[in-house]
Amino acid sequence: MIFINKFLYNNMKKNMKKNIFFLKISEGFGNKILNLIIGLYIKYINNAEFNTIIIKSKHETNIDKNIIDIFPKIKEFVNIHNNWDKVEKHFQGKERNEINCNTIKKISDLKFSFEKVIFIKKPYNCYFYIYDIFNKLPESYKNIFEINASLIDNKIKVLTLDDYIVVHIRYGDKLKLSLNKENRFIYLMYTPEYYINMIINLLKKKNNKKIYIITDDIKIVTNFIMKKIKSSNVILLDIPFFESFYILSKATYIVLSISSFSILATLINKKLKTAYYLERPLDISKYAIGEESIIKNNDKVKIIDDKKYILNYNFKLMLKMIKSKK
Repeated sequence: MIFINKFLYNNMKKNMKKNIFFLKISEGFGNKILNLIIGLYIKYINNAEFNTIIIKSKHETNIDKNIIDIFPKIKEFVNIHNNWDKVEKHFQGKERNEINCNTIKKISDLKFSFEKVIFIKKPYNCYFYIYDIFNKLPESYKNIFEINASLIDNKIKVLTLDDYIVVHIRYGDKLKLSLNKENRFIYLMYTPEYYINMIINLLKKKNNKKIYIITDDIKIVTNFIMKKIKSSNVILLDIPFFESFYILSKATYIVLSISSFSILATLINKKLKTAYYLERPLDISKYAIGEESIIKNNDKVKIIDDKKYILNYNFKLMLKMIKSKK
């Protein structure tokens, strides 16, 4: 970690011919990866120095693994500071130029003129270009997202040696938030019936390959999905999020949820043959998230169109699922 101090600040000022920018890495695990990809691309095309601070999300605890622990190669490409207030204080007014990502209309707009130190704001507005951004990075940059193998249990490492299927099921806080009428269609979710049908069909079509289910809601998945699956080849995993991402990143087939967690795995995964995506209906397309552009642009993604499997339309079922946790 780097403390911004007078020496560092003065050294930066002396070297203003060097391209320097700051981009904050915050929110959940998926958002952190998305912000890193954007920052790495800006670094790459501008031959610039990438500075950041990594901020824990409201869901993270002090014992959760930091993204630097999970992807240790980050430190080779990024200067990581630990006091954003000091950074802000040292680069005020005429010393800085702020660029809001909602002004970015194409990825070539990320090529900047560096008369001043640049602060990148609202990077989520660039998520719609993330597929092209990632694929324009050199391999050395992409390899940053290799998970630290020392964190992964040996049993998990062994199961990833075979071809297998991962079903990612996202409910958790999204389920509760979607009960609010104003939020009803912001967080797209799929019905338990969709996952059950996908699992049964994949067991038949893929010669009973192992299917691993990863989820943020073990109890709901147990009650509404696992009880209706009669196969020893379907295994519900209760593991840390970084091991879940490791399994996703090495899967041969993935059943996606609308979540940056599994969507990003399709970008990073080099073994992937097919990912399955239940498309967002047109009547709620205005709520689409930038990461969905990864799915739309990836020829390994099979798009399924069946509105009946969208959970957000079924308020009674959402309520029933939430009540089952009590």
